Amino acid sequence: MKKLIIVKTKDGKEYDFETFLHKASTPEEQQIEAEFYEKYSPQKSVPEGIHYEIEVLLLPASLTFIQFARLHVYKSKKNGKEFLCVTIPIPTLEKALEVLTCWCAGTVYTIETGKDFGLLFKEHGIPNDNFAKLQSALIEHHDITFVG
Repeated sequence: MKKLIIVKTKDGKEYDFETFLHKASTPEEQQIEAEFYEKYSPQKSVPEGIHYEIEVLLLPASLTFIQFARLHVYKSKKNGKEFLCVTIPIPTLEKALEVLTCWCAGTVYTIETGKDFGLLFKEHGIPNDNFAKLQSALIEHHDITFVG
């Protein structure tokens, strides 16, 4: 499923993201190799059952190389495609969309401030897997909104 997200800042800047949500029912169908999950996920294993992986097709054109280096993106060794670097299981389309919109808002935060948005989980006292709460914090405290 292809998804376009547009994020807007308080001063009217817009950032476009285009992604593709890959649904896998087995580890063999997953786009990212097992070693990634075994090394980086909290459970140190490949997600079981249905799992969504979110491929990045288009990032904002204004993104510089240095800003890109700060993003949470992982390049798959299986196919060379770039994916959101998310290590928790994503078992539903709803959770995938929650993770995606939060990641886009967080990426805009990183572009605008130069700070890693992953640190906001701790700063706002949010558990690392609660993307909906982090997205709310980005909207409430950092003036980031969604156009579409």
